[in-house]
Amino acid sequence: MTSVHYPPPQPWESAGGHNPDLAQLLAATWRQGSRLAALYPWVPVTAATVASPFTGGWGAFRVGAMVLLWSRWDYTRGACPECHGEGIGFTFAGGLSLAYVTGVCLSCGLVVHRTAHGLGAVVSGIRQALQGTPYPVSGSQTRAHSPPVALIAVLAELGETGLPDPRAPGLAPPYVRCSKPQEDTTNAGHAHDTSEEAPVVPRPRAPKTRDRHPERLTRDGAVLLSHNHISLLQGLLDRPGGRAKSKRDLIAAAQPYVRRYRASPPSWWTMNLATYTLHPSWVNWRRKGGRLIYRLLARGTRAPGESIQVERPVSGFNIVAGVLVDASVVMIPEDEAMVLDQLYDALGARTWGEFRQQAPEAWYQSALERTFGEEDEAPDPVTPFDREQIWGYCDGDWPAWPQQRMLEWVPKQVQADFGNAEASCINGSFLSIEAMHVDKVIAAMEALGYRCRRDDDLVARVSGY
Repeated sequence: MTSVHYPPPQPWESAGGHNPDLAQLLAATWRQGSRLAALYPWVPVTAATVASPFTGGWGAFRVGAMVLLWSRWDYTRGACPECHGEGIGFTFAGGLSLAYVTGVCLSCGLVVHRTAHGLGAVVSGIRQALQGTPYPVSGSQTRAHSPPVALIAVLAELGETGLPDPRAPGLAPPYVRCSKPQEDTTNAGHAHDTSEEAPVVPRPRAPKTRDRHPERLTRDGAVLLSHNHISLLQGLLDRPGGRAKSKRDLIAAAQPYVRRYRASPPSWWTMNLATYTLHPSWVNWRRKGGRLIYRLLARGTRAPGESIQVERPVSGFNIVAGVLVDASVVMIPEDEAMVLDQLYDALGARTWGEFRQQAPEAWYQSALERTFGEEDEAPDPVTPFDREQIWGYCDGDWPAWPQQRMLEWVPKQVQADFGNAEASCINGSFLSIEAMHVDKVIAAMEALGYRCRRDDDLVARVSGY
């Protein structure tokens, strides 16, 4: 069995229940794998598919393809954490930054899963395992999760007995058929599983003001503004009295200007994040009920005119460059890299209180809105924090994707000379620069006035690796 994935797979973990029907079916398929691949390779394994909002049209994998995946891809094999029997993967799901391979133990029927570095890594692993075969990565035309009538029929023909009914409840999602057993709190061995209920305390509201900090300036004294900042300020200037009655109103006002600076408008969440970095000397905001009211200040009307209006945001600011494990070059403004590095450290927090103490304020506010909504109050500090509950985190939409941000600020000539704008299957376009050009790219950026340093480890961390 060879590995076609980086890094090596983690051990199987329990998904919280058992599924004896599915275990019986896949155990028989496992035993008859070579005969099925030779005689009935096109029979679908209806439970086997890539399930994601971005692969909605993909069907069930053929049994011949699954036999190859089990033999060639180590992410589909492993020891059961409960009985140490053979566990095999059968379905895949996830987003850009995090994905899951789900399987079942052929001995005890425990449903298991393990994580992978995003849906792209899963599809890449499947593609490499099926390379040179007639089986497509997208599966068959058979609808996934339909009753496995054909597979059970051919297994019976090959002599297998004790097969489940094709319409057994365990052969349809959700495949975790029972919850975790109730812990016996009278058993001293489980005493640590019982905790005293946390006291109910009032939940504080989100902060009403921003901490003041100096404006970001270039070495020539010009105000450093992104295109999103300029668009938000100009849109606010168009509103009567320079006021926006909500965040959605503010972002809607900015959209016509965004289209002037970019080939296509950014996502709503990109503009949402930009609102958190509007300097308090430009825009004042306050909470009114469940809404945020924005008012343009005198300094905000002058800031766009005092910024550098060129193709790149500013010449002469510090950037960090590095090469990722997929042999692509990534560059990030140094201040953004420091903020993202702090954020990724904070994402390991155990409670929302810890996360607020460790995370940058703008990203903390963004995480609040994505998890609880703009109109909800902030969670209690002792509320458990789980980064996967932040909307968009598992899909790679949050936090920022540095390779996508490069399309906004890397000079167009550098993009044209060394890279290409490529489209991902999930999160839109990004700038792809091959590792062989890293020294030339750094030299080109320095020739334009940027101060560059190389730090592969930092770039990998803030890129989510």
